[in-house]
Amino acid sequence: MNIEDKLAKPDKTIGQHSNELIEQAKLLYKLGYIKSDDLYSDLLVSCLKHDNGKANSQFQKRITKGGNFQPEQEIPHNILSTFFIDKSECINPVSVYFAVLFHHCNKEFPVTVFNQNRELIEKFLAEFGFDTNSYNKMKRNIKKIKDLFETKLSDEEKQYAVLLKGLLHKCDYSASAGLDCEKVNDFLTASLNNWKNTRNIHYNELQEFCIKNTDSNLIVTAPTGMGKTEAGLLWCGDNKCFFVLPLKTAINAMYERIKKLCGDNSQEDYKERVALVHSDMKSHYLEESIINGKNYDFAYAQCSKQLALPITICTPDQIFDFALKYAGYEYKLAVASYSKFIIDEIQMYSPDVLAAIIYAIEMIHTLGGKVAVITATLPPFVRNEIEKILGTDVKTSDFSDKGKLRHNVKVYEKNLQSDDIIKIFDGKAEIVNNYDWFKGYEFLDFLRDVGKYINVNYMLNKDIISRRLDSGITYAEFSYTLLQGFDFLHLFKEKNCTLQAAGSDQWGNITAGIDLIRKSTGDEVYGFTMPLVTDSQGKKFGKSEGNALWLDKEKTSSYQLYQFFTNVEDSMVIDYLKIYTFLSKEEIEELEKKNNEHPELREAHKALAREIITFLHGKEEYKKAVNLADHLFNNKFADLSKKDIEELFGNEDIKEVEANQNILDLVVSLGAASSKREAREFISNGAISINGEKVTDINTIVDNSMFIEDTYIVVKRGKKNNYIGKRI
Repeated sequence: MNIEDKLAKPDKTIGQHSNELIEQAKLLYKLGYIKSDDLYSDLLVSCLKHDNGKANSQFQKRITKGGNFQPEQEIPHNILSTFFIDKSECINPVSVYFAVLFHHCNKEFPVTVFNQNRELIEKFLAEFGFDTNSYNKMKRNIKKIKDLFETKLSDEEKQYAVLLKGLLHKCDYSASAGLDCEKVNDFLTASLNNWKNTRNIHYNELQEFCIKNTDSNLIVTAPTGMGKTEAGLLWCGDNKCFFVLPLKTAINAMYERIKKLCGDNSQEDYKERVALVHSDMKSHYLEESIINGKNYDFAYAQCSKQLALPITICTPDQIFDFALKYAGYEYKLAVASYSKFIIDEIQMYSPDVLAAIIYAIEMIHTLGGKVAVITATLPPFVRNEIEKILGTDVKTSDFSDKGKLRHNVKVYEKNLQSDDIIKIFDGKAEIVNNYDWFKGYEFLDFLRDVGKYINVNYMLNKDIISRRLDSGITYAEFSYTLLQGFDFLHLFKEKNCTLQAAGSDQWGNITAGIDLIRKSTGDEVYGFTMPLVTDSQGKKFGKSEGNALWLDKEKTSSYQLYQFFTNVEDSMVIDYLKIYTFLSKEEIEELEKKNNEHPELREAHKALAREIITFLHGKEEYKKAVNLADHLFNNKFADLSKKDIEELFGNEDIKEVEANQNILDLVVSLGAASSKREAREFISNGAISINGEKVTDINTIVDNSMFIEDTYIVVKRGKKNNYIGKRI
């Protein structure tokens, strides 16, 4: 039987298909992605023998006449292919057996099928001319293969087998698709140098650090605006690399940015260089084709999906899912073994995703890949975990203080008006109203001019919209993203505005404007966001949530700010200090240490309140807030003013009461007791005080003299319950 002449596919023989795999293996070796000659040798054997089992009569009948796989009549070809492997041709025979046996992810475990179908297997072996003892010989090999599953990835034999299987997948998938399994990166360094030279700039400290340490793993923190993207690409150099980001909108923007950097759009060079990979990749590529007036490029999409391009911008689920060790995970892990990974915004992931990423980093490091965590914010525990994994093979640096401008601050003791803002910006700021450009814009014209550039799937995938779909979102709210995007476009065209700044909750709206400008004009603009004040669950504070913190002390008093910031969750206080104060790194670290050692002292919380209130309202307001808090804590109200009472308790908690009434009636009318009997009991037990003075006489008459500035009276029950009355 001439195996090579049998069909592997309807239009290809086993020999032709195997030779295509071998060419892909040669390409990987030529590019330096296979670093071991032994591994390369075993890969060639695996490519040559992986489909030989298809020569069986049942498979040949099915591929010529059609039909489905029949388990009672046929054995999966990968099982039969293992019998064609000659141990004498292999460096590591067990790994070759493993790679070939599992190169298809069948529903049933191949070892189980092997053990349960001896008679049928031997029938096909007879067709091939194998001796009667072949099954027993292979059974001993199968036992060794099973042992591989029990070993950890740190075991060298396991690593060898995983890489071999993954590389076989890589060659097989590419050969079947008729595509090269990898494209060479011979452009990135030159593109970056050209970018630098055309702008007549020098690489900064961060970028020089990345260039210097291209052969090491990196953990780097650097502020926004320091050129982290370019720094990461400089670290990659002319190697295969992945740029991993958490949000599709950020990925889309990064894709467009790197595409411009690395390719000539007119010639579509980027399609040999840069790929976008996320769950909505096809929609983005289709939209890109429509805008450029071209047909959808299936080959480009397929290359992207198979991770064949030198630079891939992706979400972690599209590459790091090998950490879950699903059937066939070895494919992506093998690619990871010769790749570099830039991971940005690592702090944005949920705990479960973050755990998977950290485990993926460990697997990458074990198999020889490189990782650079380059981000503006890196939680200490994440840093510690990654440093433990990378050991001595990591370079770290903190550029957080670089590029951070320390301005002299002027505190305005009044509400800021638009004229004040213009003055602050030395007359260079302009206040505009979007009603001016929307009032004359017809709805149909807007849809024609603007709506055509924004795909519905693109909008549905934005976090500000997707998180509202289940609970319900109005069309007006849905359209807001497009309207705000058009604001950016108008300001760009009419006012040469190239940067939009807002809170982080507006990121989706900002990127909509960035994409709209890119698609309609081809120009590049930027977005800048700042963190919102959130609680430990990530819930923001604002008007829409009904819990706004106002900078105007007439709306949120200094005392209210003091109460809020001294009572924030322990888990949030250090983050708030970093974001909202001008304390130095060393000062914050000292406060963090005190907070960990003596949380009951709440020194970090007090420092947070002091810095924010002093910054917003001045030192005197801070002192006043502390004084009010002290009075409340120590139940001292008699020497407070009317305004102090209002600031402490707010108008909503104040009830109107009459003077010259019995203490029992007052306690009941304020709600401190449900009845006179209960009020009598509270007073007799010493649980009631008026303006900080305990009352024990149930016959006490509350006259005018007991009201603070003839207006307010504070009744306290127990340690925490305050009831405020205002004299009618």
